[in-house]
Amino acid sequence: MTVRAAIEVAARESSTGIAEAYDACAQYYDRVPNRARDLATRLLRTRERLLRGRRIIELGCGTGLNTAWLARWAEHVVAIDASERMLEHARKRTHGTAATFVRHDVSEPWPDWIEGADVVVSVLVQDHIRDLAAVFKEAYRRLPPSGTLLLLEIHPFAQVRGSLPRFRDPDTGCEVLVPNIRHTVADYRAAAERAGFAHPRFRTVAVPGDSRPVLLESALRPIPSGRS
Repeated sequence: MTVRAAIEVAARESSTGIAEAYDACAQYYDRVPNRARDLATRLLRTRERLLRGRRIIELGCGTGLNTAWLARWAEHVVAIDASERMLEHARKRTHGTAATFVRHDVSEPWPDWIEGADVVVSVLVQDHIRDLAAVFKEAYRRLPPSGTLLLLEIHPFAQVRGSLPRFRDPDTGCEVLVPNIRHTVADYRAAAERAGFAHPRFRTVAVPGDSRPVLLESALRPIPSGRS
């Protein structure tokens, strides 16, 4: 078994390694260039119209890089992450804003009190999730018929090229490779349909001037007839 295959198997067996990996790189996460993260951050900031004045659940908030921006426009943000050290940075970054932080593994059932969102935002999270449909169903349960699950995820083709979540400490040179699971576009589409989202469509996003796919974007909306 290759090292990469072993990492993928570990991620399938437990998400504990993911939280520990992000704990390990939390101190320097924001200082390390990362093409997918930086592109997703820029792209999210073009979605202000969708997010302004909304109640938002943010999955995998990390160091709060996006949380701080979301909190400027949203009515309220519930930001979830499994890494306590990432959350420590997020709390400092968003002090005094309309953000509530929750330490939780989003691949597990979400706490019942997390409810009533207009938009669920997932940025570079689902490649750490084995069961996409389970997470999508949790989002679906909390969205009104007019709600949106906004996905900005690593593109499967980028994963094939070796674009994996890895972060090298600029001071020591030590590298953290975060456990990662490869999903196809068909996997995302099937999971969205099983969760109850209507006509899921996905858009490929590349860095300007480079045609190679980096991100997969979608704004999923619930099927009204599927609600009780």
